[in-house]
Amino acid sequence: MVSESEKRELIIQFDKIKAEVALLRNKLNDLNNQKEAWHKKLEEAGSQISELSREKRSSFDKRNNITKQVKEDKEKRDELNSKIKAKIEEKKKLIHEKEEIENKFNIKGNPSEIKDAIDKLEMKIETEVMGMEKEKALMKKIKDMKKQYGECKKISDVWEKIRAINAEIDSLRKKADEIHKGIQAKATTGQERHEEAIAKSEDIKELDKKKKEALSKFEEYKKQFQEVKKELEEKLAEMSKIGMEVSKFRQDKKVERRKKTEMILKDLEKSVQDKIKRGEKLTTEDLLIFQKTSKE
Repeated sequence: MVSESEKRELIIQFDKIKAEVALLRNKLNDLNNQKEAWHKKLEEAGSQISELSREKRSSFDKRNNITKQVKEDKEKRDELNSKIKAKIEEKKKLIHEKEEIENKFNIKGNPSEIKDAIDKLEMKIETEVMGMEKEKALMKKIKDMKKQYGECKKISDVWEKIRAINAEIDSLRKKADEIHKGIQAKATTGQERHEEAIAKSEDIKELDKKKKEALSKFEEYKKQFQEVKKELEEKLAEMSKIGMEVSKFRQDKKVERRKKTEMILKDLEKSVQDKIKRGEKLTTEDLLIFQKTSKE
């Protein structure tokens, strides 16, 4: 049989555990909020790292593609430079050949230039009015130049070849310069893509630190959450066990109070019945007691 003092102690203990359970529930909610907040940061960092990694790979791929193009362009440029070098050597040989012919036949001047000068003098004679002596002098000059031109024609083919080679060299140099400019532009772009990738690598390192911190905090709060949850479950089990006993005490006390009330009512009812039998006048209180006992 549990004594009244023991019952009181049990009720006090139940109320204490109930208060502890309320505190543990609040603490558990706070820990859960902290845990979820760090889990969100963990997911955000992971998502940002994935996106930056994709962009980093893209930058490296672009850089590698540009590097490949630059390599191909350099090969083309080197091939053109080799052709230019070969043409220059060919031109040197022709110049040497021209000099040998000039020395052998004592030829001076460029055939095309001499021909142009002859044409201009002949046009002058035809279009300008001049004295007989001046015209004779010009005719003699034209005759001498034609003779010189005839001698120069011996090397005209060589001159034509030299002019053709000069044109080829100019064309090849123009192409080589264009390719070189393209190489420089691509190299600049490739360097930019490389720097982009390196910058993203640094960003990923910083995010990785944040991710590790978020993971550490998440695991820390998760551990605390599990510990408090276990403690709460133990307290709830204890509260449930004590609560059953307290509930039984309270139910027994309620039944006891009801029995006492019933006994009092029976005594009052008997008193009212006795008054009725004796023919005594009933009071308002007697009537209320009579009505209550009749209903029950």
